[in-house]
Amino acid sequence: MKNESGIYPAGDRVLIRVDQLDDDLETELIQLPDDVKDKYQSGQATGMLVAVGPDAFQHRTEFVYSPKGELVERRVSRYSEDFAKPGDRISFAEFQGKRYTGKDGKEYLVINDGDITCRVDDEVKLTHLNIRKGTGLG
Repeated sequence: MKNESGIYPAGDRVLIRVDQLDDDLETELIQLPDDVKDKYQSGQATGMLVAVGPDAFQHRTEFVYSPKGELVERRVSRYSEDFAKPGDRISFAEFQGKRYTGKDGKEYLVINDGDITCRVDDEVKLTHLNIRKGTGLG
C-alpha cells in the first residue's frame, strides 16, 4: 500500500487511514446534524494501516511498581512477528493518538502500535450508530 498522506510515523507509532461513517446512515426520516456526525466519527475505531514506524511491533518494556512506588518487576515482551502490515484493516483503542488531514485530503490517525486491538476482515463493520437505511433505529 502506498502512503500518499505525507505523514510518516516515528518510533513505535503507526499511521491509520480512519474509516469514515457511511453516508447511508441517514434516511429520509433521519438526518444527523454535523456535530453528531463529527462526534461519532471521532470515536470511529477502525481503519486501514498505511505505514509503520521503524520500531513498531518490536518489543515493549513494562515496569511493575508497588503501591509505595518501588520497582517490583521489569518485563520485556516481544511480538513473535509483525501483528499487522500496511494494507491491513485494524481496530484500535478509541480516542487515541493524533488526528491529521493528509496532503491527499483524507483523515489519518497516528497511534502507538500497542493501541491496535485487532485485525478485522473487510466485511466487519463497526459503528456506534445502529441506524440502517430505510428502517429507522434498529
